[in-house]
Amino acid sequence: MPRPTLLALACLGALALAAAPEPRFERRTITTDFFSEGCAVGDLDGDGRPDLVAGPHWYAGPDFRVRHTFAANPGRPYDALGYSESFVQLVADLDGDGKPDVITVGFPGKETFWYRNPGAGGTGRWTRHLFLASTDNESPHLTDLDGDGKPELVCMSGGAVGYAKLDPADPTKPARFIPVSAPEPKKYARFTHGSAWATSTATAGPTSWSAPAGGKTRRRARPRARLGASTPSPSPRAATAGRR
Repeated sequence: MPRPTLLALACLGALALAAAPEPRFERRTITTDFFSEGCAVGDLDGDGRPDLVAGPHWYAGPDFRVRHTFAANPGRPYDALGYSESFVQLVADLDGDGKPDVITVGFPGKETFWYRNPGAGGTGRWTRHLFLASTDNESPHLTDLDGDGKPELVCMSGGAVGYAKLDPADPTKPARFIPVSAPEPKKYARFTHGSAWATSTATAGPTSWSAPAGGKTRRRARPRARLGASTPSPSPRAATAGRR
């Protein structure tokens, strides 16, 4: 293509970009109730539009005005000056039926549950299953760590860094926690911050563990730039949990 033609096309492209309207954002209050420290997004009703999950409820997109309850016992909203029993929420297809399920990571040190999407637009009965008996840190993450196409929960439990893996033959059974670090309860305790993750690598604080070939349990630790504090938060959180 002649150089003048290329230059003309480049100029037209630049003009088109310059003429494109600036993106506009609208602030919208979904709810004033405090049910969860975190939220998640996923197409729960299968209409091709993202929905919002927060606490025991999900809000149908795109306007998020209609609220559905998926938890059998949703309870009452928490005091906004305190803490919620729902710390992290995630959305993923855990049972392989093609519908996104909801994972609720509880208060640090407590259970993580997952709720099976019943289909029918997400308005049926969501059955609850225990995912992990104790998830200690405040920043767990769901990712396919071992490359089998199914997500695992990267977290800390029992004083170790590792991941919780559901049985693909029966995902309704509690997950098996696979540690990738030596147990250090004082270092990897409840309320710990600073986890990150990547394929075949789990990291926490200044250390990462890389998976050997074949995805065996034992992993090699190596120093890593600090990603965040790796010490427990102050005790008021524990005191707050004790009052609940």
